[in-house]
This record gives sequence, structure tokens and C-alpha cells, in this order.
Amino acid sequence: MGLKHDVDPLLDWEWAALQPQLRGDYRAFFQLLMITGIRTSEALALRAADLWTAGGRSGIVVRRLKRPDGRADRLIVPHSGIFAALEAMGRQHRKRLFGFSRTAAWKALRRFCRAAGIRPISPHQLRHTYAVLFTRTRQLDPVSGAPMTALDMRIQLAYNLGHTNTATVEIYFRPHGHELAMRTASVGETFGAWFD
Repeated sequence: MGLKHDVDPLLDWEWAALQPQLRGDYRAFFQLLMITGIRTSEALALRAADLWTAGGRSGIVVRRLKRPDGRADRLIVPHSGIFAALEAMGRQHRKRLFGFSRTAAWKALRRFCRAAGIRPISPHQLRHTYAVLFTRTRQLDPVSGAPMTALDMRIQLAYNLGHTNTATVEIYFRPHGHELAMRTASVGETFGAWFD
């Protein structure tokens, strides 16, 4: 019986094993979730008109589906390779960039996990993985170039994930799963030396 954690991010080796298994439009879809942390529903709602390029920079307008006015919720800047794949999909004159449902995405990810020989994961776990990696990576302020403060990181992560309250992202700053087990084992080894 496994321990229940509020956040269960993918381990590095799991993502490395999964990547070669991803196929077709699902590849761009799951990479987009992993690299940006947007919600599955937000990614499925993307249209070609939501992609923008200006002044040598590219990005995606993400619309939160719960907004009654339909205005943009936030702007995200994905990796250039992902953006190029999305642009190519947008040129195919589709109503939406991704022509599959949430259920189809979930089932496809389960198939890819089986092929990769990793535990079954959900698309939402890619969002959690993005958030945990964001908190564990040294972030620089885009204006000053100085390291971001803890508060700035919380504000930025909340924005990136589409949350209005920074308290919502506190969970990602705590150790989880494998990381928590490693820290616990390390403490156990330290105290174990007292009894030798």
C-alpha cells in the first residue's frame, strides 16, 4: 500500500522513459502540459488564434474556461520546439489545436506509460511536476536578472498555473514523494550513527 501525497510529481527517469513513447499530437500536448503547467482543459481549448509572435518572441494566450467574459487569463511562453509544433498544428485549419477529448488524452497517456514501463500517471500529474520543478529550480527575475525572492516565486508560480491566491501554490514548495523519502532516510542515517 503506497503513501498518499497531495502532489505526486514524475521522477526524472519516468519522464525520460515516457518521452520516446509519446506519439503524434499527443506528444506536443503532453510536452505542453509538462513544460508550462497549464490545465488539461486549457490546453484542449487552445486555438490557432491563441498563438502569438511579436518582436522575436512567441507565446500562448491561455483562456481560463471558467471566466464568463472569455478574456485571456494569462500569457505563457513555452519552449520554442513546442511552440513550433503548435504553430504547425494551427496551420492545419482546425477549430482547436488538439482534436481529442480529455478522456482520449487520459487513455493515451496510460498506454504510453505502459509502453515506457512506468507507473500509470494522469495528465494532471504533469502540471504538478511542472510546479515542483519550478520551485526546485533557481529562478531569475526577468527584469533585474537577480534571483527571485521566495515571495516572487510564489507569485510567479501562481500566475503560471492560473491561480489567484499564492496560498494555493504553497504545497509545491514542500518535499513530496520520492524527495520526502530521501530526506527521511537521510535523517534516519544521521540518527542511526548515534547508536553505533
